[in-house]
Amino acid sequence: MRALVYGVRPDLQPEPDPVNSNDSDNALLTGLARTPMRLQEVDDPPFLGPDWVVLRPRLSGICGSDAKQVFMDFGEDVARDNPMGDFFSMPQVLGHEVVADVVSVGPEAEGVDIGDRVVLNPWLSCGPRGISPQCPACEVGDFSLCWNFAKGRVAPGIHSGTSPSGPERRHQGDVRLPVRLVH
Repeated sequence: MRALVYGVRPDLQPEPDPVNSNDSDNALLTGLARTPMRLQEVDDPPFLGPDWVVLRPRLSGICGSDAKQVFMDFGEDVARDNPMGDFFSMPQVLGHEVVADVVSVGPEAEGVDIGDRVVLNPWLSCGPRGISPQCPACEVGDFSLCWNFAKGRVAPGIHSGTSPSGPERRHQGDVRLPVRLVH
């Protein structure tokens, strides 16, 4: 499958020609040419646990954390390490705000069936990490405040990535869409 992978050497891009174009003044083009990402083939990921499901994305949004990574916008002090580094492992597949179809269900997955359309809960909190008992934040459904983003069976990070062919993803907190919204 093909995925937009961040944290890899980018494809070489031509340097802007300041004489024959306005490209040298375009911060977006200049920044994107140096961003450590590219569209590449990746292996289908394995199930990380028997309670995970496989989703095929239909739509994927770009949020602020994706944009900050893509545009390498980490504030004024760019000489220091990336402050978002504690929140993801690299390489990383970008895109975690997703509407998807369930295409396969692990033997211990509950609450979704093949063919269901879901809105992905992207937080890699206690449940997806296989941590039990869950931390106080996860116990009350505040997955974004999980105490364990660097522990468990998943690499350190706060949220999952996707690709057009479909990532493996645990469904805890995914929201099944009602039929009237699906069709």
